[in-house]
Amino acid sequence: MLFLRRHRGVPGRAAPWCAGESTVKNEERTGGSALPFHTLDEFLGVIGSGRRLDILRRLSIEPHDVSRLAEVLEVSLPLVSQNLRVLKHYKLVQSTRNKQRHVYRINPNVGIGRVASQITIEVEFVSGDNCSIALRHAEVV
Repeated sequence: MLFLRRHRGVPGRAAPWCAGESTVKNEERTGGSALPFHTLDEFLGVIGSGRRLDILRRLSIEPHDVSRLAEVLEVSLPLVSQNLRVLKHYKLVQSTRNKQRHVYRINPNVGIGRVASQITIEVEFVSGDNCSIALRHAEVV
């Protein structure tokens, strides 16, 4: 499971994960399925896209194929496919082939469904400039 915590270290010093956390630590946390993230910034860059976060939230409820995701999210198929390709590259989602379709689901070795749900809840209650402040101070475990 992927764990994110607010850094409570010395003010003005970088958090330990800012220096380039290795995938070995991530591999230990995910039960042998190393995530290709080296920093928290890289991780947040991947899930920071509103569209990818919507996809993750939807997949945390139930598996979907690309056409169903596009329909539910009211966006184009190429846009959903592009975002799923990024999420799959970073091992946040998995796909299985079901006849002619690929069905996507949250990678069960990663607690990203919980992370996506928590971040979405935080963002829904905060608006404007305070949004980045709330996410900076959010603690997701």
